[in-house]
Amino acid sequence: MGYQVIRQPDTDLFGIFSSNTDTFVMWEATRDEVVEFFVEEAAQRARRDAERVVGLVEAGKSRDAYYQFALSWDDAVREDREHGGEMSAEDTTETGDRA
Repeated sequence: MGYQVIRQPDTDLFGIFSSNTDTFVMWEATRDEVVEFFVEEAAQRARRDAERVVGLVEAGKSRDAYYQFALSWDDAVREDREHGGEMSAEDTTETGDRA
């Protein structure tokens, strides 16, 4: 869905117009209210994306989430260790068990 911020004439207020519905979704909004609208939109989008990815991983479908880039735990631990990651610095085994 596309949004366009439009300044209302002769004011310091704004409207947000939706190109999906061809209607205003917000009007007489302050700058801060417009920013908050987009922050909330982004947060909702991020939550949906995270729920989708976690759901796929929980279901054993990591490749559906990450395609050929899906890593096993051991592969990720090995990469972390090779690149000086903080988690691996504390690990004593390949599976990530701590001492």
